[in-house]
Amino acid sequence: MNAGGSGRAKSVAHVFRVRSRVIASFALVIPALPDLGESRFLVVAAIAFVALPYNMVMEQVTARTGQVPGYVPWADQFVSIAAASFVAALWAPALAVMTATLALAATLFEVRRVLGPMICGIALAGASGIMTQDPDVALAGTLAFAGSAAMAVLSIGRVTEHRGMLESENQDLIDNIDAIVWLLPDESRQYQSMGPAATRILGYPSVNLLDLDFWMSRVEEDDRVALEEARRRTMRTGKPQTCDYQMIDGNGDALWFHEMLSCDAGSPPRPRVLRGITVDVTARRAAEEERALYGEVVRTIDTAILVARPAPEHAGELVIAAANLAATSATGIASRQIVGMTLADVLQGAGDGIAERCAAVAAGSPAVTIDSVAGIGIDRHRSHDVRVFPLPGNAVGVSLVDVTESTMVASALRRQALHDGLTGLPNRTLLRDRLQYALNDAKRRNERVALILLDLNHFKDVNDALGHQYGDRLLVSFSRRLQNLLRECDTIARLGGDEFALLLTDATTEGAGRVVRKVSEAMQESFEIDGVTVQATASIGVALYPDHAEDADLLTQRADVAMYNAKRAGRGWAVYSPQQDQSSVERLELLSELHHELEHEVPTSITLHYQPILDLDEVRIGGAEALLRWNHPDHGWINPELLVELAELSGLIQPLARFVAREAMQTATAWQTDGQPLRIAINLSARNLYDRRLVQWLAATLHEVGLPPELLKCEITESQVMDDPVLAMAVISDLRDIGVHTAIDDFGTGYSSLSYLRRLAVDEIKIDKSFITSMLDDDTDMTIVRTIVDLAHNLGMQVLAEGVENEATLDALREFGCDRIQGYLIGRPVPAAEFHRLLRKTTPQTA
Repeated sequence: MNAGGSGRAKSVAHVFRVRSRVIASFALVIPALPDLGESRFLVVAAIAFVALPYNMVMEQVTARTGQVPGYVPWADQFVSIAAASFVAALWAPALAVMTATLALAATLFEVRRVLGPMICGIALAGASGIMTQDPDVALAGTLAFAGSAAMAVLSIGRVTEHRGMLESENQDLIDNIDAIVWLLPDESRQYQSMGPAATRILGYPSVNLLDLDFWMSRVEEDDRVALEEARRRTMRTGKPQTCDYQMIDGNGDALWFHEMLSCDAGSPPRPRVLRGITVDVTARRAAEEERALYGEVVRTIDTAILVARPAPEHAGELVIAAANLAATSATGIASRQIVGMTLADVLQGAGDGIAERCAAVAAGSPAVTIDSVAGIGIDRHRSHDVRVFPLPGNAVGVSLVDVTESTMVASALRRQALHDGLTGLPNRTLLRDRLQYALNDAKRRNERVALILLDLNHFKDVNDALGHQYGDRLLVSFSRRLQNLLRECDTIARLGGDEFALLLTDATTEGAGRVVRKVSEAMQESFEIDGVTVQATASIGVALYPDHAEDADLLTQRADVAMYNAKRAGRGWAVYSPQQDQSSVERLELLSELHHELEHEVPTSITLHYQPILDLDEVRIGGAEALLRWNHPDHGWINPELLVELAELSGLIQPLARFVAREAMQTATAWQTDGQPLRIAINLSARNLYDRRLVQWLAATLHEVGLPPELLKCEITESQVMDDPVLAMAVISDLRDIGVHTAIDDFGTGYSSLSYLRRLAVDEIKIDKSFITSMLDDDTDMTIVRTIVDLAHNLGMQVLAEGVENEATLDALREFGCDRIQGYLIGRPVPAAEFHRLLRKTTPQTA
């Protein structure tokens, strides 16, 4: 499909065709020349039987191969000289023919390849001329032939070489250009020539692509009419045209082409030729479509986008070059006004430094994100996350994401997680964070920190006498009175229930004493709650860093010990003293041993006992509660409440809880394998609720031991729920999500809000045993128990009564519709092996 080679072959073949006509004409003219005598017939015969057939053969060879054989100039010279040798009258025409053939050879071959035939021709022509003509005339003719031949060869050869070089360069350009160059004669269905890029780009054989019908059949039908019309218009008008169309390549993919058309008008007998350059613009079209799509996305997206670039007329400041609709809405500046403003003017309400950081990104710094920037736009109270990213040409893109609502929600959630819902004071979590920070700061500054714990005395009596709503108001009034006594740098927190904490920075023993005395004086003034006068007192414990402890947990423990001593001694307040706290050494020893026990994968002296739970509907043991037991080698059985208290104070409550959970799950799995599937209950302490990974760990452990989640029940005391209802609801919801049952333990002692109880959606309520043991002797407790059962059932919850010790209580609970019972009447807590034996012996009749 080489355009140059094809055209060159046709041109050379045409030369031989013309030469054949000239030779034939010459044969017809020679008989009419009487000067040739009888030789003219011999010349005619030579022309007819030698020269003309030879020339016609050369025409066919050249047309077929596109090449002229190298012997042609030699043969032409010898034929012409031979003719002049036989017929002297042909000597002058022979020299002219020889000159013409050398000129033709110079156009077809390099000059150096023509020099040989030329020199030999001159020598033979001279010799032939001398033998057949007058020597002087022959010599002059030979010299004239030599000069004209040399001039013709050199000049035409030079021109031909230059033209060949240009044609070669043009052909290389056509062959290597990433476009299809083609020629199509008028009224032809076959391309005259087509560049090799066509096969490379389209993947079809060249012979197919030269067929116009094959080409058009691969053009998309919708584009074919437009393409044919553009080509016809170019041929009709002679004016250049362009056309874009899609064409299917050899792989079946649709490619986009941009075709530029022009017309070579030609002159008879040459036909008009349509010239075309077809360029593959698929990638460009895709990029344009993608750019247009991105542009539309940027234009309509809710995120505000600004594009700014340095402007010399503004001393190199960043000037807004483009802005989408969201940007004009966020800034309150119309689109026709914002373009051209400096970025500093648009963001001026955001404070210093924003525009400078944008300029730094434009200068080559990496992209930056600035969170929660206030003051941008017409509403200065809204917050935006600002992201600055580099763009080509030293420009920057600035996105403004409105995060006002999410920031407010996050702030509210953070406050909810770190503050007490009733009083608005910091809770235990936030207090610990602030305590740890205060201790670190005091260590650097060589200062003291005082932690004061307060516990209201007889607060339960207020709730019992007046109701929990009065108790809540008392707590709120008490917290406000405390807030008026402290400095801004100090912290007051509610730890839960009626327990508060004061954190004093840069404190001394004397300073802490003054604060305690102020609190005591403030407590002397009674509280007025809805016309009811309430007199309250508090037990107060004080511990100081570094005098009494150097870490947050131990300092809290020491303050708690001091508060307990103050309450036990009946004094208003006490400073921690190891001598006054006679149990401190023993407690510290127990703490150390508890640490040691929990370091073992399986503790040696800490075990679980299991107390059976009776299902009243099926009259069978349907579950068990796992209870912690510590049989100390020196002190014997340790009070479980003390064990939990030590674990909470020392931070060991999390590993202890995980030991209990894993041990209980493994035991329940063993029972299930033995054909005794029972739901096993474990207790979660207040500290466990703050372990964010607890639920995830429970799910993983259930899967690991192979226990179905519905056979595990987690119990949380009512007081723990009310200390932080939001957290409790979240934990209960997470437990239900993994299939674990939940229960509120000791119900009736924590004064739950009915609204919280309704939203908790636990599976079971356990009535505190203090109501169960006295219900037969106290009508009020009987009414409370009956009411709790009805309330729970109405809320879709089941009821378990703990502390059942006689048949009469059991009968009453059956009458109330209680679902399950637990107590010494059914069985005491026993080790797992003994409980297993009990399960095997127990039948529904004997249960």
